[in-house]
Amino acid sequence: MPKQIPVYLFVGQLESGKTKFIQETMEDPNFDSGDKTLLLVCEEGEEEYNPKKFAFPGVTVKVLEDKAELNPQNLLKLEKESGAGRVVIEYNGMWLLQDLANNLPENWIVYQCIATADGTTSFQNSPSFQPYRMTAHVMAVTAATPNVAEAPKNHSRP
Repeated sequence: MPKQIPVYLFVGQLESGKTKFIQETMEDPNFDSGDKTLLLVCEEGEEEYNPKKFAFPGVTVKVLEDKAELNPQNLLKLEKESGAGRVVIEYNGMWLLQDLANNLPENWIVYQCIATADGTTSFQNSPSFQPYRMTAHVMAVTAATPNVAEAPKNHSRP
């Protein structure tokens, strides 16, 4: 059986902070496992990666511009070309996660899934999330504000 490849999966809507979070993670020397890393970018937003700032060598960045590129054969080819011992995926927020699950090579194991959200916008445009908007906003403010007393008082209810 082929060696298991850990996958770090980052999900969230466009402009929710995935690229920035991944960039900061790659700049952290504590994230260096000693393995080469394949960074798959499934959407390109406003932020761009700066590999010169990565804390360790051996990172191959590949952009998948079309969902058709998300297939086991192509992913295994990219793994082999990069010599990767782990994979980081910035997943497109408009693609179904089931499509990814159906197309990951068998030896790729989702080790961690991180969901990002911009609490100021993520639930505004989605009617199905309206009941959760207040909760998400409070959670985002709480996470971003060390002193809850500093949190904005102008919360709007759904």
